[in-house]
Formats: sequence, structure tokens, C-alpha cells
Amino acid sequence: MINKKIFRIVLTGGPCAGKTTIINELGRYLIDNGYYVISITETATDLIKSKILPGHGRKQILLFQDLILKHQYAKENIAEKYARDFDNEKPIVILYDRAIMDNSAYLDTYDDFKTILKNNNLNELEVLTKYDLVIDLLSTATLMPDKYELNEVRSENVEQAKKLDKKTSTAWIHHPNLRIITPEINIKDKVDKVLIKVHEYLSENIHYNNETEILDDSSDLSVYNENNSKILTILNMYLSDDIIIRKMICNDSSIYLLMKANNEEYYDVISESDAINIMYNNTVVFTESKMEINFIEDGEKYKIIKVGDKLYLQHEKKDDLVLPSNLILNGNSFKKKYSYDNI
Repeated sequence: MINKKIFRIVLTGGPCAGKTTIINELGRYLIDNGYYVISITETATDLIKSKILPGHGRKQILLFQDLILKHQYAKENIAEKYARDFDNEKPIVILYDRAIMDNSAYLDTYDDFKTILKNNNLNELEVLTKYDLVIDLLSTATLMPDKYELNEVRSENVEQAKKLDKKTSTAWIHHPNLRIITPEINIKDKVDKVLIKVHEYLSENIHYNNETEILDDSSDLSVYNENNSKILTILNMYLSDDIIIRKMICNDSSIYLLMKANNEEYYDVISESDAINIMYNNTVVFTESKMEINFIEDGEKYKIIKVGDKLYLQHEKKDDLVLPSNLILNGNSFKKKYSYDNI
């Protein structure tokens, strides 16, 4: 077999986010730049076109979302097997028009989503590792409500669209390679933003422009819950040669990752037994534990990090950035560009 790379890129977002247009443009861009592109269409749309329709009431909604997950999972496995086994010299990109995590946005509670995952022998963190890059296209309803439009397949009003947009973003917020794309008046400008982010990832030329600041302990963190954020517990075990074994816990799911300290964008998922064997055969230099709260507000991605009794806020560096009102910076707060050993 030919040694080739396979990249798995999800495009998601709320109603009126320009997803269909952007996926088509991205597919053409990738083909023109030498990639073999496999496209996975939106599963809910596939089922509805086949007259497999969502019903009313919790039981029927759960049934429909379970069918979506099963069909989505099968399509993804077929595409990934084809990508692995296909005798082709080109690097392969699998484009997903939504993916498994999107199911949670269309359920009333996160517990319902956990139930569906459990019924299909999946857990949330394992699902996230199926995808390399996630592009979240924010809806015009969220930041440009006067530009929001209905059409023959979009029936949600502005408030409903905002809610779906928020739930979709929250579903994906703790993916390590999530990119947020805000609305633009001209769809071409939004397309260009996506192409830049994808190009950066595929060329491994990712530019970080993040700041880390100290948060005052009077900041109100009680506003964050499963409806607007994701809380992760992380245990990092640093081994010799800058190798990290990372255990991540979210709700009822956990996972182990093997990564390099200077390049956390790329990792391998390993089993618990493999993690134990690697640590047994290598020197554990030191360990650290921390909690992360990931959320999006006004189109900006934030990460609150708690290490011991210290609180930090990580966000993109912007001169005109207005922080959420519930967060208060420490008087001795520092600012610096992102580095992997900053916290």
C-alpha cells in the first residue's frame, strides 16, 4: 500500500451559516490543489429525502436521532475504509457535512445524547477523535440577525436558529482543532476564511495568536453548564523525549492520547493498557492535572483553565475584544502569545 495521509474535516454550524455553499467551494479548492476528496452528505437530509421523517414527542425524536447516528456512523466507516484501502497516490480529504456530535444539538437534553451514544457503544471523547479538523460556521442569526433568511428547508425563526447555533457550537467546543468562522455580509469572505483555516491545517502551518491571562477568583463560573460549555478534566503525564500521555475525562467518558509536548495538534488515541505500558517503560518526569471550561460567546472561543488554585483565561489576541462580563481579570494579569508549556 502507498503511504498516504488521510485528513478528516467536519463542517458544521447553525441554520443560515452558508454550509452548503462553503462545502462545495472547499471541495473544489481541495481537488484543484491535488487532494482526492470524499464527501459525506448530511445524514438527516438523506433520511428525510427517503421519507424517513422525524416525528413528534421525545420518543420519536430519540428514534430519529438514533437512526441518524447509525446511518452517519456507517457512512463514515465506509468512507474511512475506502480512504485507507484505495490505491491512490493523492492525499485524501474526507469532508463531512455535519457529523455525529451534531445530534446533540437536536435533542432536548445532553442525557438523551449520552443515551444514544451508549446504545451504539460510543462515548463522546472517542467520537471527537474520529475527526481531525472541525470548522464551525456560525449562523447569521447569532451575530447578524438582520441578515437571517428563511427558505423552503429552513423554518426556524431567529431565536430558534440562535439556540440551534449555540447548541451546535457547544457540542463541538472541546474538539482540539476547532475553528470558529463568524458570519460575513459577503459569503465569499466567509469562504475565504474557511479556505485559509483548512490550508493552514493541511500544510501544518498553523499560526497561534492567543493570549493567556490570569483570572481573579471573584469571576463567576457558575454560569457555565452543559447547555453552553464543556468541562474537561485533564491529566498530563510528561515522559522523556517530550512525550505526553494525556488522560481526558468529560462527563462519563474518558480517553488516552499520545502526543508530543511541542505539537499537541497531532496525536494518537491509545488504550488504557497501552498508556500503562508506555509509562512503565519510560520515565515519568512529572505530572499535572487541570480543568478546562470551553465555551463560545459573541463569536469568540474561550478556555478557562484551572490549575491548583490558579485560574487562567485563554482567548484569541484582539485589541478590541470585550470579555464576558462575568469574568474579571486579576490586577497582575499577564499577556503573552500561546506556547504549549504556558500553563
